[in-house]
Amino acid sequence: MKRLILTTLTLVVVISVSFGQSGDYAKFASQADSLYDAKEYKKSAEKFKAAFNEIDGKAAPNDRYNAACSYALAGDTENAFYHLFYLAENDNIKYKNLGHITKDSDLDLLHSDERWSKLITLVQANKEEYEKDFDKPLVAELDAIYDTDQGYRRQIGKIEKEYGAESEEMTAQRKLISETDSINLIKVSKILEDRGWLGANIIGDRGNSTLFLVIQHADIDTQVKY
Repeated sequence: MKRLILTTLTLVVVISVSFGQSGDYAKFASQADSLYDAKEYKKSAEKFKAAFNEIDGKAAPNDRYNAACSYALAGDTENAFYHLFYLAENDNIKYKNLGHITKDSDLDLLHSDERWSKLITLVQANKEEYEKDFDKPLVAELDAIYDTDQGYRRQIGKIEKEYGAESEEMTAQRKLISETDSINLIKVSKILEDRGWLGANIIGDRGNSTLFLVIQHADIDTQVKY
């Protein structure tokens, strides 16, 4: 499964803000990602290690997770678990993406290790702690909106490849996306008018992103308003 990857801009911001001067951190981390894509997992892990050494063992959380994936795929369970437990136990991170880590095939080798159940228990606890003050009904509503906003768009590439960019199928998909965007905008506008732009502490990171995505796909006047 595709690992979590920060964009180059986000990586630079995270490193410069959190850790000060990064030296060759970004270069090594980028090389590690490229080696992962080339299925050179051991070399990828070594490059991640070199990146982390540049800033005294610190790392952007996504890079640490990706390093764990490379280590696991290279058969190095010790280092894979080291980085995953660091993410789960560190008070400033408390990794909580239970849905991703349990489905990530990069980590399949770790499942038979007794440490895996302990790790998942920690991640589950982090998730529950993070979500304790969530507005659960609203989160569910925003999840459904997100699925339609992104789901139909994800189908475009496949439809275009199979039928062509100017096909009736593509025209129908664009119409479906436009109609869905209009419906979603009505729902999100009501949420924003009634409750304001809620933070991740109430609706989670994905809920917060959903508000942004729906407004991003709206007309320019709506974008300017919000």
